[in-house]
Amino acid sequence: MATDKMPSGVLPDTGASKGKKEKIRKLCLGLVLVGLIIYVIVDYSVPSLGNVNIVLSDFLAWVEDNPIEGVFAFACVYMFCTVAFIPGSLLTLGAGLVFGRALGIGRGVALGSFAVILGASIGAIIAFILGRYVLQDTAQVLFNKFKIMRAVDKAIESQGLKLCLLLRLSPVVPFNAFNYIMGLTAISLKDYTIGCLGIIPGTVAYVFIGSSASGIGDMKGNDEEQNDNTKDADGEESSSDNDTVFLIVIIVGAIATVIAVFLISWYAKKALNRILNEVELEENQDGKDLENCEGKLDEKKSNKDNVEPSKS
Repeated sequence: MATDKMPSGVLPDTGASKGKKEKIRKLCLGLVLVGLIIYVIVDYSVPSLGNVNIVLSDFLAWVEDNPIEGVFAFACVYMFCTVAFIPGSLLTLGAGLVFGRALGIGRGVALGSFAVILGASIGAIIAFILGRYVLQDTAQVLFNKFKIMRAVDKAIESQGLKLCLLLRLSPVVPFNAFNYIMGLTAISLKDYTIGCLGIIPGTVAYVFIGSSASGIGDMKGNDEEQNDNTKDADGEESSSDNDTVFLIVIIVGAIATVIAVFLISWYAKKALNRILNEVELEENQDGKDLENCEGKLDEKKSNKDNVEPSKS
């Protein structure tokens, strides 16, 4: 009967050839991403093109009319990117931008965060299963790159859930790589899945920043509209004051969010180091105890050998 656990320990080193293939794959993926980013920037900047702007406007309108469907559509895209090793930071900011513009900052942050967490978690679970049962060689190459995972692997069986949460809160290993690497450890699928909750603080922070940028952009757009219309001086002054307050709230909120995430990450890393140090001390103590036992056995054997000749 199959089980969702795998014995602790890792596969032998895969060699230089597989490492070379991994570099080529990453290079190709990087070139595709760079090309895509350049295309988006050029298309968005040149008025005569505007394909990206048209698609974005249509998508925003669709999300505004269909927020639930929009959440699941975005989650599917994020899930694919997670499994395919496509970095999700820009996509997370994009969730805040898209849902913030379509639904406002409040609902935008809530639904954008949910979409990212849902897509990232499902993608992380798929990558974990692939790393454990299908792409073990790829996972092994990644494992060898991060020395901290050797210490984590020794402690994961007894403290799997706690370590997984701490590693999510303090991402010392990149998110996409971590998903595959964990497939090589002894952590259960249940603990790994619950550990995905550790991505919540960072996700909400990124989505909020993206949504804040969207709010500032909308505010500038409203200012331009007001300048085109003729209004009395009192109306203009009141609107300007409201915009200033709104801008201050967004900036303060963004700074507070970043500080909060930094502190959470710092405390998580501190707790992680403490656990790993405890495991190392226990191993050293076990080694000393074993040496002492072996020494006592050797001493008893030596005494026995000395006693037997004297009896004869």
